[in-house]
Amino acid sequence: MIDLIKDNESFTLFIGELANVGDVIILPIAEYKDKHSTINRISFIYFYFISTKLEYILPFNHPDCDNLSVKEFSILLNEIKTFKNKIYVYNKKSTIALLQTFNLIDVESMEYYKYGTLKTNLKIYNNIVNFFKKKFNEKIKLNLVIPLLKHFEYLTELKNKLISIIDDCKDILDESGFKNINDISINTFATMEANGIYVNKLFKNGVLVNDNYVYSDYNLFTMTGRPSSNGFNFISLNKKNGDRKPFVSRFGNNGRLIYMDYRARHIYLISNIIDEKFETDPYTDFGKVFFGKDVLTDEEYAESKKVTFNVMYGGIPDEFKVIPFFEKTKKYMMELHHAYEVDGFITTPLFKKKLYKNTLGKLKPSKLFNYYFQAVETEYGIEAMSKILKVLKENKYDSKMILYIYDGFLIDFKLSDGVDAREKIKNALTKDNLYPISTYFGSNYHNLVKV
Repeated sequence: MIDLIKDNESFTLFIGELANVGDVIILPIAEYKDKHSTINRISFIYFYFISTKLEYILPFNHPDCDNLSVKEFSILLNEIKTFKNKIYVYNKKSTIALLQTFNLIDVESMEYYKYGTLKTNLKIYNNIVNFFKKKFNEKIKLNLVIPLLKHFEYLTELKNKLISIIDDCKDILDESGFKNINDISINTFATMEANGIYVNKLFKNGVLVNDNYVYSDYNLFTMTGRPSSNGFNFISLNKKNGDRKPFVSRFGNNGRLIYMDYRARHIYLISNIIDEKFETDPYTDFGKVFFGKDVLTDEEYAESKKVTFNVMYGGIPDEFKVIPFFEKTKKYMMELHHAYEVDGFITTPLFKKKLYKNTLGKLKPSKLFNYYFQAVETEYGIEAMSKILKVLKENKYDSKMILYIYDGFLIDFKLSDGVDAREKIKNALTKDNLYPISTYFGSNYHNLVKV
């Protein structure tokens, strides 16, 4: 039996009980079903007390009943922020935006960490919800149209699936690898996504625009952990056809977009792991051996990059082992593959994410190595993002980080933040000059000039 908390007296009793209830599941339902949570508002919040199996709905804007006040919503948010026990949620990124707190455990992340994939389908709708979803377009506040009773049917099914995952995966909650996903990866992307991306009238997908802002939504539960896009693909915007032109600074004439990306990212990451150094840069050093000369032409440098990429991810032939970097890399590649075959998984060095053979299947050493360094690149990228966000917050800069593109980072930079801000961002990325970067600057995402 569900309890509807819709007046001050029952709300006060609920808050008193919440303080001593133990672990809970919280599922906030926003007004719009398909709108980014950053620009959405709460309709109601479903609570499930795991130890007592009691269920509650706290309505704040739904036509089926009297609603609690803004003041009571504020009190509830404070209770959630200071809650001492575990709060389990579905879609932590979305819940952070709606409840303005980070002390949450993402149930999907639990299953993803333990098994390397999402085994349980949590994207569920009952028939009546699907009916309303098809009948009305996404511009209306669909969750206000759907009756509370039908919401409850859906939430009961979702809650039961979440409980099953929690029971199956609770043994991993204290592992550092899970905490890295739940507390670093998700929190970092949630913070960045909330910044939004400012667009002008050239942006063609008007349905995504809210007060000149569009919002990214990254899927973090991919096979290797390398994020993909949910919905509109901000990651793969074409560099040449003008698709990037609508993306401009929110600061007008006092703003520019800055794009920073790593040079030879995988090569430097590998070199750091295998303890190999370069005299100049990887492609120059390799090119000197490839072409038997000390000074390369631009064409030879470009060819060196191409050959290096083909060698790294096509399998390293024995003739390339005369170059120490390739010899050490080949050895490391084979060690990874041996561990993968024997143990059934390999573990990334930074976030301790496991890549499971049961998930990825039987792989050649070079293919496994490719997947592995997609995961490694992502984790070091998330670490860098976290540092950028920390620099901006601690120094009270107005500039915003707005996109992550694998080995690159797009920042909406306020010019009055000054050169000091740009240098601090750069230092956060280079990690004591271990990883060189290139910087591009422009009035929009398309017209960026290297500086």
